[in-house]
Amino acid sequence: MSEVLIAVAVTLILVDVFVATEFLSVVAYALISITVVEWLPVSSLYAVATGVAVFGVLLVLHFQVLRGLSVLVVDKYISPTKVKSGEDALIGQTGAVCDVSGKRFVRLGDQLCEFVDDKSLSDGTGVKVTGLDGMRLVVIQEGEEKL
Repeated sequence: MSEVLIAVAVTLILVDVFVATEFLSVVAYALISITVVEWLPVSSLYAVATGVAVFGVLLVLHFQVLRGLSVLVVDKYISPTKVKSGEDALIGQTGAVCDVSGKRFVRLGDQLCEFVDDKSLSDGTGVKVTGLDGMRLVVIQEGEEKL
C-alpha cells in the first residue's frame, strides 16, 4: 500500500509543477507523511508527532526551495515568459521628442513619457528607448548606436 501512496504523491508533485497550484503538493506531502508513519514501528502518539513533523519539514522544504526551483525550470524550459509589462515594455520602442507646454517628452504612440533630457535633441527628433533611469526613459537618437 505504501508504494501506491508514494507513486500517487510523486505524480501529484509532477502535475503540480505544470499546473502551478500549491494544493496538489500539499496533498502529496500528506501522503508521504502517512507513508513514513506506516513504516515506523512506534506507538500512536509518536506516530502522530512524527507525521506532523515530517509534513512540516516537507512544507518548509517546498516553500523555501522546491517552489522557487520549479518556477525557474518552468520559466526557462517549459513555458518561458516572453511578455513584458510596464516600463520594461517600452525598451526598444521608437518615438519622437515633442514639447508640451514648455516641457519635453518622448511620444511613443499615444503615450507621452518623460526622458533623460540631454538638450541636444530638438523637437521632432526620432529617438529609440534604450533603458530606464528611475521613472524616466533613457533614449538615443534613432540611427545612433552606443558602443
